[in-house]
Amino acid sequence: GIPIPDAEALRVLPGGQSMLWSSEGDFARGFGPQISQASIDGHWQRDWPLPPGHALSQQAGQGPRSNFTLEGMALSDDRKTLWASMETPLLQDGPMPAPGKTGGALRITAYDMATQQPIRQLAYVPDALPSKLWIERQALNGVSEILADGPEHLLVLERSFAPPLNFGARIYRVSTRPDAGTNTLNLPQLTPGNHQPLPKTLFVDLADAGLRSLDNIEGMTWGPALPDGRRVLLLVSDNNFNPAETTQLIALRQESGSCARGL
Repeated sequence: GIPIPDAEALRVLPGGQSMLWSSEGDFARGFGPQISQASIDGHWQRDWPLPPGHALSQQAGQGPRSNFTLEGMALSDDRKTLWASMETPLLQDGPMPAPGKTGGALRITAYDMATQQPIRQLAYVPDALPSKLWIERQALNGVSEILADGPEHLLVLERSFAPPLNFGARIYRVSTRPDAGTNTLNLPQLTPGNHQPLPKTLFVDLADAGLRSLDNIEGMTWGPALPDGRRVLLLVSDNNFNPAETTQLIALRQESGSCARGL
């Protein structure tokens, strides 16, 4: 049958005539994650290959977790590389984050835009959940979006949730230089001894950004530069068709006199 999508990330490709979008799929109906290319008017053009181990698996304890798959995408500044990020670890790579304890590493894959093939992969460990969190069963923290930040860095958006509607969002900066972390593309399983995850530096914690409320932040892009050269980071939330949630559009402006990377 026709795959049932759960669309997450979207990036317009160089030239502006087509776009890439990621889907988490619908595991209950037998459809796994996808990266699809479409024309600007929405007509399907082709599917890009998934990285090893990212397809829906029939083997217990292997493959992606349902509804926690391809959540973020970023185009490098030179438009030669596409980065695609998982929301949480593959089942074989470790557990989800728990209160006071980080989980396994999730995977961020680089594609060669010319060949549309995965060429490299980096491991990233999201933060632990708050240690005093008393509702653990439905609480989570994972990567909901990524964004290129200069030629050799990514911004990584970690979005957390705890019932009933308690959201958090922190943005970290990581290097994509060749020596930044282990290339995990051909590692079937990530264990503490077989790879080096990416070091990460806190870019901004949205709890400290002066917002009156914070919802389910899942989208991130750069806005036009201000006349004085300062940057604007744009964020958007997903309300999950839930009347108790809101759709937020957030613009964060670089502070005057701050470092080049600060907001």
